Amino acid sequence: MRTEPPQPLVPLDVDPGLYTRHSGRVARVRLALVCMDLATIAGAHLLVLSALDTPPAPWAGGLTVSVLLSLVFLPVLLFLNGAYSLTSVRSAVRMFQALWRSVPAYFVVVLASHFFFPQLGMSPAAVALSALGAGIGVGASRALLFKLLRDARDRHSVLIIGAGWSGRTIGQILLEYLGNQVRVVGYVDDDAQKLGKEIVADCRVLGTTSDLTHLVVEYQVSELVLAITEQIPERLFTRLGACAEQGATWISMANLYEEITGRVPVKHIDDRWFLYCFAPELQRVYETLKRAVDVAAGLMGLAALASLYPFIALATWLDSGRPILYRQVRVGRGERLFTIHKFRTMVQNAEADGAAVWAAPNDSRTTRIGAWLRRTRLDELPQFWNVLKGEMSLVGPRPERPEFVSELSREIPFFNRRHAVLPGITGWAQVRYPYGASVEDSLQKLQYDLYYIKHRSLFLDAVILLKTLVTVLARDGR
Repeated sequence: MRTEPPQPLVPLDVDPGLYTRHSGRVARVRLALVCMDLATIAGAHLLVLSALDTPPAPWAGGLTVSVLLSLVFLPVLLFLNGAYSLTSVRSAVRMFQALWRSVPAYFVVVLASHFFFPQLGMSPAAVALSALGAGIGVGASRALLFKLLRDARDRHSVLIIGAGWSGRTIGQILLEYLGNQVRVVGYVDDDAQKLGKEIVADCRVLGTTSDLTHLVVEYQVSELVLAITEQIPERLFTRLGACAEQGATWISMANLYEEITGRVPVKHIDDRWFLYCFAPELQRVYETLKRAVDVAAGLMGLAALASLYPFIALATWLDSGRPILYRQVRVGRGERLFTIHKFRTMVQNAEADGAAVWAAPNDSRTTRIGAWLRRTRLDELPQFWNVLKGEMSLVGPRPERPEFVSELSREIPFFNRRHAVLPGITGWAQVRYPYGASVEDSLQKLQYDLYYIKHRSLFLDAVILLKTLVTVLARDGR
């Protein structure tokens, strides 16, 4: 068998202009959801306005206020409850669970506006009907969207290049999150032994990269996923160009994985990935504004601590005695050690033998008051002092204990890279992943932490803070 000479390698991220851009399907679906919701809300209010009284009613001004409140509050509540997430778009059950959590709260907010604006003479019946109509309309629009997505599924076919771990992982992600929006036709791989092998459900290796153009035409592929190493042969570059002429776009596995899941595939990336996480000229502005927010939040947090401390201290003392606070050493930015203080939530001498022990959900060492403090996150209040000192931020990866960092750095690649930014009181991993107490949980949380490091912005920080607030109000803490 003739052996072909090795092909020159081309870095996958060397020149974004060499690649057709991703279609942005995920963003378009989310935008469509928001636009449908806004139109439905406005339509429901206008329908009630026209149905109850043809001329402008004396409460029409109040209803206008109700419309504006609805256009703000319902989309925000839907967003915070995950109605715009891909898992909700993928699953009708999850979508309507998000609606069930959002619409009653929205109904209360809009109805309460009647009492906040009595001078406008709003009709409570009109407000209630318009709010109810908006809720029903949003549910109906979601049902319509599911039908449209199912009808369009066969028009968006995906072919995955590479049938190893990365290819299998992104195939599973596509089926799990976007199974009703895209059709994964199969894989190509240059390993002849994989030909015909099923990689994920009903998705087999259809050929090698030399068959790429033919397969794109045969299966009407609209998108290619590069689930291979960070460098690709120049020959494959040429074939990708031919596929582009057939209308197929392409995207790297890492970028698609990030876009869909909000995580970074740690097992797929290498050191070069981190070169694209920092844009110094942009980050300087962000870091300055973020520090200003942290100082303001630190002062407000310490004011809250001063007012609540006597009550929390008394409750803790009556429940389990002293000490009220405890302190631990944590690893911060640049792997520098610092000390945090928290309200004690566990029994005294919870680590009597001196060895660090993972905290766990429903930990038996947690006191009665400690369980309440954890659910409300009030045990974190003393850390606002660390925020004010500049050792922590309001938002960032949670700081770990040195003992755990040492262990996890050996077990998980790139774990120490999370120390590139200030640790936070809350973070992307905390609002996206349940409480974890194992190496595997730490790997999952690291993927969220790296996503935050790459995409950090004031907008993402605001999203995290809002989601944290929802968690606290729902008493869904640790």
